[in-house]
Amino acid sequence: MLLEDFREFVNYYRPGYIFIENVPGIEKKEESPLNDFKKYLVRRGYVFSDKVINAKHLGVPQNRRRYILIATRVRNSITLPSENKNKNEFVTLRNAIGNKRKFKPVEAGHTDASVFQHSVAGLSDLNLKRLENTPKDGGSRLSWADNEELQLDCYKDHDGHTDVYGRMYWDKPSPAITTKFRYTSTGRYSHPEQNRAISLREGATIQSFRFSYVFHSKSQNEIARMIGNAVPPLLAEKVAEVILQEG
Repeated sequence: MLLEDFREFVNYYRPGYIFIENVPGIEKKEESPLNDFKKYLVRRGYVFSDKVINAKHLGVPQNRRRYILIATRVRNSITLPSENKNKNEFVTLRNAIGNKRKFKPVEAGHTDASVFQHSVAGLSDLNLKRLENTPKDGGSRLSWADNEELQLDCYKDHDGHTDVYGRMYWDKPSPAITTKFRYTSTGRYSHPEQNRAISLREGATIQSFRFSYVFHSKSQNEIARMIGNAVPPLLAEKVAEVILQEG
């Protein structure tokens, strides 16, 4: 229903430019409201460009595929930001959060009351033990699959979802940051070498937020939700550059 609400906004304000970001797959479904929305844009005199883009091709240090649409009614055409698909030039996790002077080593459960917000979720004794037995720099839960104490019942006869409880890789872009990135049990969000999940500030940095950006909430889960749901600022900046060049 969001696109229908957005169409009312477009209909009323008739903005010169429109930018939409959504999860991939919305463009493939025949019954998707996106199809009607694009027909509406054409009827209202807009031209548009759209496709699924991986944010790592735009300099964001994470493997984040998203559907992007840019539309305009003040130009005859518009293009999406150019992508750099050279693997040797991807921004890696090490590039993003590997500076130990900025991201000081901390333990699970650490709370940072400063505006830097390098706060980390706590771990149960059992999950801490699981992480201690997960190899550094990309290790997975398969390393303790045969350990009766550590193995989870739901994975005893299941070989998939190996990213869950996994450690991130230093020299690759991060997995996509979700609203649950601060937990080791929701994906490959364990720090590459420290026995903890990544912190709020590390997640924000992977999303390409500047260090100076402050998230205002007393709830760490709410801050994580803000970070995970955000359009990466660097991706938004690339879109803005296209609009400024076209304008």
